[in-house]
This record gives sequence, C-alpha cells and structure tokens, in this order.
Amino acid sequence: MIKNRMILILILLCIFSYVSPVAQSSLKIWPAKLTISMPEGYSNGTIFYQIEVTNPYTYEVNASARIENPDVLQLSEGYTCIPNLTWVNISPQTLHLPANTAGYFGVSLDIPEKEKQFYYNNSWETWVVISSDGPSGELGLLL
Repeated sequence: MIKNRMILILILLCIFSYVSPVAQSSLKIWPAKLTISMPEGYSNGTIFYQIEVTNPYTYEVNASARIENPDVLQLSEGYTCIPNLTWVNISPQTLHLPANTAGYFGVSLDIPEKEKQFYYNNSWETWVVISSDGPSGELGLLL
C-alpha cells in the first residue's frame, strides 16, 4: 500500500545586497528553515506558520513578502518546486516595522482536495522572499 505523505520544505535564506560600502546589519528572520512533514497523509484544512521579522535598525522600515519557486539548480536534494504557488499565501504582504521591533508574516499552505491525489509522496520546496526598504535590500526566505 502506498503511504499518503508529502513534505514541504520552507527554508529561509538570507540574500543580502547592500547599497552602501559600509557593512550594515539586516533584518533578522526566524525560523531560518521550516519543514512541514505529513507522514500520515495530507492535513485537513489549512496549515499555518508564522515567520518573525526583526528590525534591528534605529529607524523604521517596511518589509514586503512574496512567494516564488527557486531555480531548479537551487533546489535542495530530493525536492521539486511546489506545483502551484497559489497554494501558499502570505499575510500581510507588507509589514511596517518601527525601529528595534519585530513583526510577523503569516504563511499558510492550503492544497485543494481535488489536487491532493496527484501529489502523494512528493517533497516540495518554495521560497518566501522578503524585501526591505532599508539599506540591506532583499532577503530571501525559502519555503
């Protein structure tokens, strides 16, 4: 009997691009990697996690988040891109962070019932990319 299971890996990668030659700190993101395992089959309903984003700056910043699939060469071994990015949602899309504060992006995974039968025993990877209007630029979160 085939075991109905699926694994989705959520990895938070920090990709820093500085606009000034002076090294700056960057937004802090936790957890750095998130793995969702469903050894007994798909979960009923929506799966929800929070990603904490901390602003270590002495000034406010706005952080925004988007979902994207990585380039095939960047995938973790044994994983493929999630088949449909609309199954992963982020809320809010923009987060205002005053100086030295933290906030949360909610990440939810909801696979339509009619699609589940096609993806048993799959392992997927997708990314959440966090952009900031601060000097450190873009941070990448891999889901």
